[in-house]
Amino acid sequence: MENATTEIFNKAMENSIVVDFLSSIAGVFYDEGMIQRKDVDNFRLVLSGISSSTHRTQPIIGQLLEQHCEFIDFLIYRFGCHNLSHNLVCYAIRGQIKDLEEELAQFAKVLLKKSDLFLNRTFRLYNEHSYVGDCLYSTYIIHFCNAIRTVTNQLASVKQNLSYIKGHGFDQGTERDQLVDQNIAKALGFLGVTPEIYSIFDKPWWLKDLATTLENFSTLTSTFYAQVTKNSGKPEQFYRSTACDSLLLECRKLSLLNPPTLNRPQHALVEADNFRRQLSSVLQSIIATSKLWLPQISTCLKATEIDLSAPSISEACQNRFIFELLQKGVPPKTAKDVLTKLLAYLARHHLKPSEILPGELTKINPVLEPQLLECLSTLENSNTSIMFGSQEKANTLKMSHELKNFFERTLSQSTTMIAVLIITLSQFACGIKTPPMSDVVAIRPDVPFKPLKKISTKIPTLKVPSEKKPISAPQKP
Repeated sequence: MENATTEIFNKAMENSIVVDFLSSIAGVFYDEGMIQRKDVDNFRLVLSGISSSTHRTQPIIGQLLEQHCEFIDFLIYRFGCHNLSHNLVCYAIRGQIKDLEEELAQFAKVLLKKSDLFLNRTFRLYNEHSYVGDCLYSTYIIHFCNAIRTVTNQLASVKQNLSYIKGHGFDQGTERDQLVDQNIAKALGFLGVTPEIYSIFDKPWWLKDLATTLENFSTLTSTFYAQVTKNSGKPEQFYRSTACDSLLLECRKLSLLNPPTLNRPQHALVEADNFRRQLSSVLQSIIATSKLWLPQISTCLKATEIDLSAPSISEACQNRFIFELLQKGVPPKTAKDVLTKLLAYLARHHLKPSEILPGELTKINPVLEPQLLECLSTLENSNTSIMFGSQEKANTLKMSHELKNFFERTLSQSTTMIAVLIITLSQFACGIKTPPMSDVVAIRPDVPFKPLKKISTKIPTLKVPSEKKPISAPQKP
């Protein structure tokens, strides 16, 4: 029941985006004197009929075309199917890309704030299940935030290319046509009118860039999440998250979407709207999954605890130790078992390789002769925990400061998009952004309205009762 209700709400929201798009253009045409009041009222009547019918959750573009809405015909002749479809898709998708960009910026701000708390902590790097080295915990977080900055810049680049509308479809437009196009772009929240002759359907490179960017982000975040959980001592099954797999799957769906060719003018607008709804659905799933998953990483960072006393020998050093045993005639299988027991002994007793005694070696396994102590000491010296200097910490703090400023600018420069009309599950908004000056009553839901009583804002003063004098006994006359 809940899923069905959510689906109905999402479909109604998609229709409200189209209504808001058409209403903004109608408002500009009315202000410019290109359409009359009766045209605006007729459009209101059509939208009202759709909102009150049983098909209110169906794609509204198809219903407007089926009812031969004159305003849609007016737009098609004014812009052409390609240009109108381009403007509709850009208007709907641009806001979702902005929302995703802000979500990543907020997540990076949280990570950067926590990176300052881990400046003196060591972070162990793993390749699958093998230890490969150490670094500063803050450094690893900073590098991941830098990758988020790259993804944010790529999203901003895609959004920038979708921030210009296609103007009129005439071969030779007048100055008035250009002025009207500029006013429409402003009303829709675009940066202007593009001089390009190609639409987003002719060159869909932006969609491939968007899919590649988000897929790379999901892979990087999955790796970061696995590294953090390994360092936090979580169990093996905790390394993978269903949210991680869901995000990667949703991002890969973008690469499977193909924009329509719009070769059939009579179906071009419907095909473009279907593509918009598919793309919008995938992006909405990515945003919802990101909001669900990214806070898990922040929580995991908060609970991270590393046992620095445990031995850390890289895979390369382990191979070197096995090679030393092989040179002494130890079979490969036996050499691996010996190394496994040695590492378990070091971990159990919290010893470094140089701290083990000759008698302990033979106790672990007879093949471990005292002569191997020198080899163990060499391995430790080549793979001991990095003594991070002040210069590296200074570079980490400098990079952290730069990233904080970048994400602050990203959030502050995010301009507010045109507000989507508020809808309910029963209907979507159907008002036109023009003053209804005709005799036709404005189409609104039949909800009885009772004006609220005027409430006085004057604070009444409390009367403090005066002290009553004690009543004395009546005197006799």
